[in-house]
Amino acid sequence: MILPASLSEILEKHAGDICGHKVELKHTEPVSGGCINQSALLVFTHDFTAFLKWNPSAPPTMFQREADGLNALAATQTLRVPRVFSWSDTSESGSTPGFLMLEDLATTDGNSTIRSDYDEELGKELAALHALPAPYFGFPHDNFIGSTPQPNHPRETWAEFFLQQRLHPMIQRLRGSGKISADQTIWASQCAEAATQHLREVTEGPVLVHGDLWAGNVMRDGSGRPALIDPACYYGHREVDLAMTELFGGFSSRFRAAYETAHPLKDGYPLRKEIYNLYHVLNHALLFGGSYWSQAESILNRFRD
Repeated sequence: MILPASLSEILEKHAGDICGHKVELKHTEPVSGGCINQSALLVFTHDFTAFLKWNPSAPPTMFQREADGLNALAATQTLRVPRVFSWSDTSESGSTPGFLMLEDLATTDGNSTIRSDYDEELGKELAALHALPAPYFGFPHDNFIGSTPQPNHPRETWAEFFLQQRLHPMIQRLRGSGKISADQTIWASQCAEAATQHLREVTEGPVLVHGDLWAGNVMRDGSGRPALIDPACYYGHREVDLAMTELFGGFSSRFRAAYETAHPLKDGYPLRKEIYNLYHVLNHALLFGGSYWSQAESILNRFRD
């Protein structure tokens, strides 16, 4: 894999700043798995490696906001996340793509090992994150869920936040993209308003959430410890993270048992889970179309007046 020359020079400089001495980029190894950005393992001299994602079409601040989310999670000292080395938007000329350079988790601590307590550790650490109170429902800045802009303007109540900053904006994006009609937009908005009435019963306060917690955003580091990547952080109700672990699967019953032992879920979670996952299903309908709108319709129908 060949990187643009201008990007290679920038990465060598940043790597040198991290190491405290000059290094050179020896080669890159492509990393698969992402559907938005290109990814690679960077191998420098002096045995320094890093993970890179880049995208010449990345929206402004996308990589910055991902870095902010990783730093916010790291500051809690509850979960393993990659250290942020550097990031940049695409240059004005377009010659240098936007990028995010991160710690290479896979090789930082040697060859990745399998730990028997991996699932339990992930559950306990997520519960520890969710035990730390946050100041309000929202976040200091907007960010992205995948490549979709995600507004985070603070709201007084959780129900108000989830309706006005999650469901309504996503429905409007679907309408703006032409994926749903005006009548469908009105109907979906009315169902969303009815659905979020059920969130008024939430008495738990805001906590920092990962925001995009599907199995593809969890990995093992070199010591076998669970680590989280690709966050879409905000201050919200902790159940949004648990709900998404069920949306696409990939999380064991041991993970869930460990979480609930440390931080039991409240009554009414099964219904709220459907509301929370509706947000992600709507986003998938926006990004990928296909059957996702039908799935969203099925969820919305449950809350039709």
